Amino acid sequence: MNKNGTNTLANLDMRRKESRKPSHFDINTIMEEIDDLAQKRDSSPTPPSQPLPKTAREFIQRKKSLLIHIQDWYEDLYCPYDEDETILGVRYCISGILTATAVFILMSTFFG
Repeated sequence: MNKNGTNTLANLDMRRKESRKPSHFDINTIMEEIDDLAQKRDSSPTPPSQPLPKTAREFIQRKKSLLIHIQDWYEDLYCPYDEDETILGVRYCISGILTATAVFILMSTFFG
């Protein structure tokens, strides 16, 4: 058993020494490979940029399209409650604020 443990320690030491050996690749080869992989990964075409609108009509059209994008983003947000539950929650919040204000006014009237 002791001999078996000694062999595993020797194998572990040998692996450590091998992992510390310098690589046979130079830094330029590695950097070129990284650049190639980056180009392959980012091969999607870039969207063409739109020029700034020159007339008022173009500006209004662009503004509408921006509003449509913002609307789409807003619709993509997930709200876990339906409309009735949301309205009920807003009502409870307003009722709580009004109740707290009324209590504060009564307390300041009697003790202030």
